[in-house]
Amino acid sequence: MKYAEKYIHFINGRYVNEGIRITAGILLPSLIMHFFDMLFTGIIMSVGALCVSVADTPGASKHRLQGMFACSLLVAAISVIVYYARVNTFLLGLVLTIFGFLFSMLTVYGNRSSSVGIAALLIMVLSLQTPVSGKEIWINAGYTLVGGVWYMAYSLFLYRLRPYKFIQQVLADYMYDIATYLRLRGDLYAPHPDYDTLNEQLLQQQISIETQQNTLSELLFNSRTIVKESTLVGRVLLKTYLELAELYESIMTTYQQYSLLHKQFDTTGILQEFNTIIYLLAAEMESISLSIKSGTDSDPKSPATETLHNAEQLFEKLRQDFMTDKNVENFVSL
Repeated sequence: MKYAEKYIHFINGRYVNEGIRITAGILLPSLIMHFFDMLFTGIIMSVGALCVSVADTPGASKHRLQGMFACSLLVAAISVIVYYARVNTFLLGLVLTIFGFLFSMLTVYGNRSSSVGIAALLIMVLSLQTPVSGKEIWINAGYTLVGGVWYMAYSLFLYRLRPYKFIQQVLADYMYDIATYLRLRGDLYAPHPDYDTLNEQLLQQQISIETQQNTLSELLFNSRTIVKESTLVGRVLLKTYLELAELYESIMTTYQQYSLLHKQFDTTGILQEFNTIIYLLAAEMESISLSIKSGTDSDPKSPATETLHNAEQLFEKLRQDFMTDKNVENFVSL
């Protein structure tokens, strides 16, 4: 992929959008309260928003709402407990030990629970930095809760404005990863492939694809907008995902003895034709993924159909001229 296209992929990607969204959600309370000469209050609210933003992980809106709301309540409660525990060193050490263990153990229940645990540990550490007493403990906890609820409402409001945008971005990344995997499989048809290196790269790429696939499955099949409501965008996204999953499965289950194929057909040039075709198809998938992510139309750009037709003619010529009873199995694999 060209550098310009990589740049467009990055700019339109979910990580840039998430970075801007999270930064704005955290800073807005401080900026608004500073306008009313209440910067310290705004900072406390921003701390609450910061903790809840950690729990704002991808998923269905229902699960996000539950996770962020639980995180808001937990963060406020933890801040109160830590403030009161500060009066006694032994009690504080006991609280930190118990909470550290419990919230670390939330990792076993999945990414969302793990994020809530991290947010709780974060507010626990931040609460140790600002000693307060008396009613200020509850006032600070209240502002922290308000900041967390603010970020939750802010995040869900943006999701309602553009409910399909995040799914488009994840789907485009999923397609791009499959294109990269396809390109790596195409390298197996190139002259003198390094099988060990390619197999290691293919394994790493499979891990990335599986991660994207799990995220997409949760987003698509746990979202009422996608599953139950008949909208054009929802149907297109779901259909594209199913087609991609089927394509990926086809690529995964298609495997040959590439060393034997190279031994038998390197001199014929047909493997190089296969390599070219796969590269063209991978480039086409990368172009489509860019269009999905940026929300623009995709037009075919590569002459893959013509190249495939030439490969078919070359295969027929090889079959007629060189296929015998002894090497028919090699041609079946080819």
